[in-house]
Amino acid sequence: MLNMLTLVSTFFNKINSYLILGLIIGLISSIGYIKYQNGMINGLDTEIVRLNNNNIQYLSIMNDYGIEKRALQLKLSDLNTSNDKLIQEINNSAKRLKVAQNSLKSAAIIKTSIDTILVTKVEPIDTLACDFTATLEPNSLTTIIIERKSDSLYCKPNIENQVSLLNYNKKEYRNQRKNWLSRLIHWDWKKDEIDRYELENTNNLIKNTDVRVIKIVE
Repeated sequence: MLNMLTLVSTFFNKINSYLILGLIIGLISSIGYIKYQNGMINGLDTEIVRLNNNNIQYLSIMNDYGIEKRALQLKLSDLNTSNDKLIQEINNSAKRLKVAQNSLKSAAIIKTSIDTILVTKVEPIDTLACDFTATLEPNSLTTIIIERKSDSLYCKPNIENQVSLLNYNKKEYRNQRKNWLSRLIHWDWKKDEIDRYELENTNNLIKNTDVRVIKIVE
């Protein structure tokens, strides 16, 4: 009788051990699966942020809004497949300068033009004289000397400019709402971290006609 009880006790102890082991394995598997799912969700959310950011920036460029200054978030593969001519030029510059594409972290390309130069005070020029020299100085960073010598006309521009490009992060709501009440009704408080930039020229005659600031992402 004692042997029977011992066998039964041993049997139930083993069952309990297997149940506990099964519960531990199940718990570990559940935790692993939850982490995997969270990783997948976070990855998809990051991709949504990237695509939404790029879409807003390109819409701003195409419609000439002039208010969005977002850094494009591009993958290395985008440099080779983009139809954006300025992005293609960045890619071509990397090749010309022999910069390995997989080493790129960020890049920028800026197209500029010189605005109309208006000079209100010019020294009188004797156009009947064979030779003359005129100096135009629309601002302290721009001097243009025009000379006529015999049958030749010379233009000697000295245009200085310093460009400041500031890249910074800013938390912004993902979805734009008309007002706080609309946001409250929809309970939409999701914010994304946006890469923005500010660009400044010291010479006010220099105008930025097109700009691309890109950040390389994995």
